[in-house]
Amino acid sequence: MEIKKGEAFFAGPGQFHSFTEFSDVKCIVVSFTEEFLLKNVKEDAVIENFKLLLNFSHVKKLKTDTSNVNSINHLLDVLFLESRNRFDHLQTFVLQNVLAAILYLFERSNSRNAQPDDADKYHKLALNYKLLLTQKLKEHSNLQYYLDQLNVSQSTLQLATKTVFQKSPKAILDELLFFCAKRMLADPSKRIQEIGYELGFSEATNFSKFFLNISKNT
Repeated sequence: MEIKKGEAFFAGPGQFHSFTEFSDVKCIVVSFTEEFLLKNVKEDAVIENFKLLLNFSHVKKLKTDTSNVNSINHLLDVLFLESRNRFDHLQTFVLQNVLAAILYLFERSNSRNAQPDDADKYHKLALNYKLLLTQKLKEHSNLQYYLDQLNVSQSTLQLATKTVFQKSPKAILDELLFFCAKRMLADPSKRIQEIGYELGFSEATNFSKFFLNISKNT
C-alpha cells in the first residue's frame, strides 16, 4: 500500500506491518497502549474514542483535507508534549480529549472522501455489532441479545465478523468484556464480587474463571 503526503492509516491490535525504508521520508506514529486506556477513569471518553477508531478499522487509508492538516499537526504536538509531562489525575482527560479532536478531524475527512464500497454490508454489520457491544456490554453479555437487536442469525454475524475482524462474535464479546473487567479492576475501591456482578456474573468464581481463561489466551 502506498502512503502519500497528507494520508494516514490505522493499524488495529493484532495487525502486523512491514515498511520499505526511505531516508528522506518523515512520518508521525501515534501508538495507544492498553495502559493508556486502562488509566483513563472517564469511561464515556474511552467508549467514544473507541467508536471513532472502529469507524476507521476497515478503511485502508485516509486522506486528510488540506483544511484539516494544520489543525491535526497542532493537536499532535499537544498530544506529544502532554504525554511527556509528569502524570497527574488530569492528564488522562487532556490526552483523551486531544485524541478525540484528532479523530473527529479524520472522521470529517473520511465522511467527505468515503467511497461507495465502504458501505459493504459485512463491514456495516460487523461495525454495528462492535458499537452495540460498547454501549450495552455491561447490561447484556449474552450473544443472543445482540443477534436479536441486529436482527440477524448467528451464522450471518459470524461471517461478517470473521470477514472484517478475523474473529468470531463470541471472541469479540469476550475480549471487550475482559478489557472492561481490567479497567474496573484497576479501581482499588471496587471488589471482585462487585465487578463480576456488574458484568453479568452471578458468582464471583465464574467471573474469576472467565478472567483467568481469557488471560491465558491473550
